[in-house]
Amino acid sequence: MIPVVIPNGERITHPLSLRDRAGSLFRWNGRLLREIRPDHVPAFERLWSSGLLQALLGEGLISPVALTELRTEEGGWVLAHDDIGFVTYPSEWSFSMLRSAAEHTLRVNEFAARFGYELKDAHTFNILFDGTKPRFVDLGSFVPRAAGAFGWPAEGQFRAAFLNVLRLWSQCGPYVARRLLVGGPVLPDMDAFRLHSWLSHVLPTPMHAWHRRWSDRKAALFWMTEQEFSKKAGVLPGSVLRFLRRRRLGPFRRAREQVLMRQLQRVRPPSGKTVWGGYHENFRQGLITPRVERIVDLIRSYGAKTLLDVGCNEGEFAFRFLRQAGVGHVVALDADPAALDRLFLGASAEGLPVTPVLSDAVVPLLPLSGLSQEARWRVDVVVALAISHHLILSEEYGVDVVLKRLAGFSRRHLVVEFMPLGLWNGKVAPPIPEWYRVDWFRAAFTRHCVEVVETPLEENRILFSGRVRADAPGSSRLPAVTPCS
Repeated sequence: MIPVVIPNGERITHPLSLRDRAGSLFRWNGRLLREIRPDHVPAFERLWSSGLLQALLGEGLISPVALTELRTEEGGWVLAHDDIGFVTYPSEWSFSMLRSAAEHTLRVNEFAARFGYELKDAHTFNILFDGTKPRFVDLGSFVPRAAGAFGWPAEGQFRAAFLNVLRLWSQCGPYVARRLLVGGPVLPDMDAFRLHSWLSHVLPTPMHAWHRRWSDRKAALFWMTEQEFSKKAGVLPGSVLRFLRRRRLGPFRRAREQVLMRQLQRVRPPSGKTVWGGYHENFRQGLITPRVERIVDLIRSYGAKTLLDVGCNEGEFAFRFLRQAGVGHVVALDADPAALDRLFLGASAEGLPVTPVLSDAVVPLLPLSGLSQEARWRVDVVVALAISHHLILSEEYGVDVVLKRLAGFSRRHLVVEFMPLGLWNGKVAPPIPEWYRVDWFRAAFTRHCVEVVETPLEENRILFSGRVRADAPGSSRLPAVTPCS
């Protein structure tokens, strides 16, 4: 069979496929493909023949991939990837998601070692979440393991990308840690040492440089080959270290993956309460109310298969939409780290089809080279319950800014709860602006939706629902296909 050659001019390179020497990700005819450049074909052929990729597929550790008959103009091979429906970037992960991605990376590397391979890099963008399940997606990262090597050359990058960021998040909170995740592995051991270790405040500043050299030398001893080890270790200390290393004693008693896994498991989420961390816990017993039943009935009437829950908190409504409204998959978005983390853990434990997203509802934290959230997630219905008044009154976003943002995710319907009493908590409320009225919100909603229905639910809740307009202000009808990193 004569292979089909893909013209270079018809390829659309993926925006996050930046530094893969073996070959980049691209789209062609709506398919997600990966090229294997001609000079890397022999190495990939050995990898494919080793059985490693097939074994990883069988264990669910990598995203499904298949070898095709397609070829590039240069003669490179082409692989076909399955799309992951709703892609999230590392800066959109919760603490437990980041730790789960780290543990998954270690499992993939440990599994690869059984076939004589290892990962040459270990950064966060090698992982995508398929719902709540991490998948390793960078096939170009697999390289043959050096003969006689003991440790893992990518350990430093793993620590910078995962372990050090998790430690910073645990001790200092999510603000800085999440911003580090925007650009990839940018927190080396020495910087992490200064940030989170009490020892950095005890040692005199000149000793920090000594500590760094000692840490680098110690780490290098774990991944050197036997020949390199003999040269670098020296005569007297080298004889002792060689004895320990050959018999797997002392610091060499376990593989580095096991050591790193234990260190990951010791890192705990930050303590203390967040603003909305226990919101659903406070009224979970009262969730079965006429308000909830009417919202669930409305979503069921739409026949929606995909839904975005904006301001999802711990996921009580998201889970209910899955169980009672016939929804097949929920993208659950919230800005509260503790609440979103509990949602992730709960959905993972139950195996629910939920994609958790830690993000501001209007202004997300994204890599400069990445795709917008609207380009990655297109759903049948967007639901925003009890959040519009916070965005408009507390955050001071314009109503059209909020509604344009919400409508941009939806292919069909938009459902928003309007709170006519503003920030009223059932007893008291700050004064509301004169313009903040039901007719004002109705006029704004009709600029973005048609077939608008108003449903009074409770004293301070009016449900606005409608079909998203194709000619809404600033709207852009994006394709439904979601690219994969």
